[in-house]
Amino acid sequence: MFSASRKVAGQPRLCLRLAVRRPLPHRSYATTQLDLPALDEKWRKTWKNRENFDRRRLDALGNDPATLEAEPDKSTGQHLYILPMWPYPSGKLHLGHLRVYTIADVIARWRRLQGRNVLLPMGWDAFGLPAENAAIERGIDPAEWTRDNIACMKEQLGVMNASFEWSREIATCDPEFYKQTQRIFLLLLRNGLASQQEALVNWDPVDNTVLANEQVDSEGRSWRSGAKIEQRKLKQWFFHTTKYKEALLRDLEELGKDDAWPERVLIMQQNWLGLSKGANILFPTNIENVPSLQRVEIFTSRPETVFAAQFIALSPDSPAVQSLASRDPDLRDFLKRTKDTPGDTTEGYRLPNIKAHSPLHYLDGDIHLQFEHVPVYVAPYVRGDYETGAVMGVPAHDARDWAFWKRHHPEEPVKYAVTPDYKGFPPQQDRPYLEAGYMTHLALGYHQQRSDDVVDDLIRRMKAASNLAKPRPSWKIRDWLISRQRYWGTPIPIIHCSKCGPQPVPDDQLPVKLPKVDHHWAKGQTGNPLESATDWINTTCPSCLGPGKRDTDTMDTFVDSSWYYMKFADPHNSDFPISELAAKNRLPVDLYIGGVEHAILHLLYARFIHKAVMGITYPKRTVYTQKDADRKVKELEQERQRPHKDRRSNVGQKLTMKAIRAIGRNGLPDLVETPRDCSAEPFKRLITQGMVHGKTYVDPDTGRFLKPDEVDLSNPSKPIVLASGKPARVTYEKMSKSKHNGVDPTTFIAKYGADATRAHILFQAPVGEVLNWDEDKISGITRWMRRVYDHVQTLAATEDLAPESRKYLNAKNYFNRSPDALRRMTKTEAAQYAADVEVWRTTQNAIISVTTAFQKVYPLNTVISTLMGLTNTILEGRATSGFILHKATVRLLRMMAPITPAFAEECWSILPGTNKSIFDSNRWGWPAPDGSLWLLQTNRRKCAVQVNGKLKCVVEIPTRPSDLAEDKAYRQWLTQEIMETAEAQEKLSGPASNIRKATKMFVIRDGALVNYIVQEERGALMLD
Repeated sequence: MFSASRKVAGQPRLCLRLAVRRPLPHRSYATTQLDLPALDEKWRKTWKNRENFDRRRLDALGNDPATLEAEPDKSTGQHLYILPMWPYPSGKLHLGHLRVYTIADVIARWRRLQGRNVLLPMGWDAFGLPAENAAIERGIDPAEWTRDNIACMKEQLGVMNASFEWSREIATCDPEFYKQTQRIFLLLLRNGLASQQEALVNWDPVDNTVLANEQVDSEGRSWRSGAKIEQRKLKQWFFHTTKYKEALLRDLEELGKDDAWPERVLIMQQNWLGLSKGANILFPTNIENVPSLQRVEIFTSRPETVFAAQFIALSPDSPAVQSLASRDPDLRDFLKRTKDTPGDTTEGYRLPNIKAHSPLHYLDGDIHLQFEHVPVYVAPYVRGDYETGAVMGVPAHDARDWAFWKRHHPEEPVKYAVTPDYKGFPPQQDRPYLEAGYMTHLALGYHQQRSDDVVDDLIRRMKAASNLAKPRPSWKIRDWLISRQRYWGTPIPIIHCSKCGPQPVPDDQLPVKLPKVDHHWAKGQTGNPLESATDWINTTCPSCLGPGKRDTDTMDTFVDSSWYYMKFADPHNSDFPISELAAKNRLPVDLYIGGVEHAILHLLYARFIHKAVMGITYPKRTVYTQKDADRKVKELEQERQRPHKDRRSNVGQKLTMKAIRAIGRNGLPDLVETPRDCSAEPFKRLITQGMVHGKTYVDPDTGRFLKPDEVDLSNPSKPIVLASGKPARVTYEKMSKSKHNGVDPTTFIAKYGADATRAHILFQAPVGEVLNWDEDKISGITRWMRRVYDHVQTLAATEDLAPESRKYLNAKNYFNRSPDALRRMTKTEAAQYAADVEVWRTTQNAIISVTTAFQKVYPLNTVISTLMGLTNTILEGRATSGFILHKATVRLLRMMAPITPAFAEECWSILPGTNKSIFDSNRWGWPAPDGSLWLLQTNRRKCAVQVNGKLKCVVEIPTRPSDLAEDKAYRQWLTQEIMETAEAQEKLSGPASNIRKATKMFVIRDGALVNYIVQEERGALMLD
């Protein structure tokens, strides 16, 4: 704190001092206890009444808020679309839901306080296997189970103080929603992006349905049931995602700018797309009577491993194999026996008397004669729909090839072409080496060279030798298999006709609704009930009007979630998935929030659907503002006045001045288009939040997860196993029923209140990191809110809160004092002024820090700590005037409002000088720095004081006045400042430490260190 002190070198100066708080005058005011759950309920009712009032007001004006789309252009910067990933209605929200929706709501409320028009919708990803399985178990319609769960979860969402726009609520099981899903399917079908094909598919024997490649894990198991996947050949519907692979990869670069998407998500998508620089290589064979087998073409993403090729494997589906099977009964038996074997099988059939010649045999020189013959197998692990349907077997550098070779050639050594040893020695030979490295001695012309460096030259040489190789990029991504043999999903709008083939359902017959099959659920039957719904299946072919049958497959539920963000932007449009106006005004989503577990499947599918649908429906649309139009008019006028031969283009040659002026009035016509690809990306920025882990108790003897009632928690820091008396091991694990560590959010909210729960969620961990849920730690949050509430009530009881407000327009004006005014302050006035400076400086710094954290999103936990620090400064500013105290408190509450909305509203209603809602952005808005920080700098520094080389104390003194040179006057001033501090008066009072009697004085780094030489027999201060 500051107090007036003497003038040095003609300058006023302020010195830090503490002063006792002056009690504020009070008026009669009954303080109340803080009941956070009660505040939640009170303000939710108030917000609901305001919402209903606004809706009635709009209706009175003739505007239906459900269809009101006359919104300003998104290019004005006022629109923001914030979207958390929507929930599956399983029946109960978990803390992961609460975390993501808290983050989304906090950011939305903050942006609204900034005056932005924020869309924050909520809906339900309602189709899927869990509902169907639950229906079978309970004997009820999955629609009924889903409807009940939605009602329950909507009630749960209602108690978390979120500001969702429920007028836009949608559910994928609503026929009005899946009508548009069916339209998207038909749109893709008409444009060659969807088709039905017979293909080997991933069959889940537990859920009895087909899975996309993306839904099978690295161990060949279902993403949902965990069952081992089987390979079956079926007719299935596909979306041709591969036609957009280049765009999907290219635009990742744009998403990586300014860290818009997390780097790990971009890497995961890039790896899934899987572009690699490979080669097609030909292996000539010794067979002549099968033309398709005279040269076996394989693709490899690692051409350098051809030096270690030890066999060729053909897919059972390849035409060459089918041709050979017609004359080889043993091969026919093998194909029949292995028809449904899993994809990781090591079964194989060696084609008799057939050998392939390594292309290395044909290279220049005689050093490659060792690479002559390799056996040829038929192997079910080779997929016919992958690349050429044939692989070059390299056991040393591929895990599947390794397993196959070890079964069929257990005694023969594995050859290594690449090694991690830069000297080229082979690696440890008990496993395949899968990484890049250095070429071994097998690659005679490339020995000890980097494996990545030899590829281009090797392909060139093999191409020169009888054209046996050519470079070719390869992609891992496959077309998206969307067919599912289940009931609870969007029906595929196709009618199969024996004459006309598959026919799209006419648009006026959409939606194709799911039929009622109550008897199926009542009997608890498994399988797809659509296959037996004959009244629904049998229909009329829309082409020939003959008999037809509906397709009994439904769509992958990822199709629904790949476009739902469009529907939120235009929820009541029954004619299109999204109108051009809504797409222009609302898309793309500005901030998308969800778990990193969706980094591949959902996000990749959504990107594909967006590019396809928007690119087909609204290609190359341009959004023009009036500023754009005015600029273009000026350019066209200048262009029209130029001589014909000097014109840059023919734009404007046929434009009259009347047409040019019309552009200025009505916007730009198509002939002066500046294309913008609105089909680029659906989500501008992606935030991935961490999981929530629960406290888990483990028996140290058995490793068994313990229920909370099996543990003595009388001392929470030392839990004891009741059965054994031993300390329980405490860990934090992913919440699950088996670990007994789940937490019901609604129970927690009922106990502590939604606002405290929201603040606790944000405070415990940065957004992107795992949150270890600990209920005990919420006491710090509730204690903080209690202190703020008590402080606000104290301010409300003050009779004359801000007399200074009659003299000063604002806080900046209050602190903008002249040097003379500062000099004339009494000691008490200076102390109060110093306290005001400290409070206001902390307030301004908090505004900057909190705003930055909101912008970045990930450090939202620092918002709570910053606001707690500001609270401490306000409450401990013992000499603070009512004027600054009130203004700092107002800003504190406005910064708390996005996180603790009901609590902030309550405090706002109590605080004098405030009215309306704290969320009235037109009246209050988000606090901004007022530019006063430069007035609030203390200009003080630390000074270490030594006597005879020994440190005595560290004091805080003003920085040296600019007009005070390093001379005797400066040294006298420095000593005076040091001696005025409490630390110096305590530590330097003895005769051996009296710096006023120093014989010499050494000043280091402009006063950062001062060393006094004190001799008791000398009394004069030597300053020269």
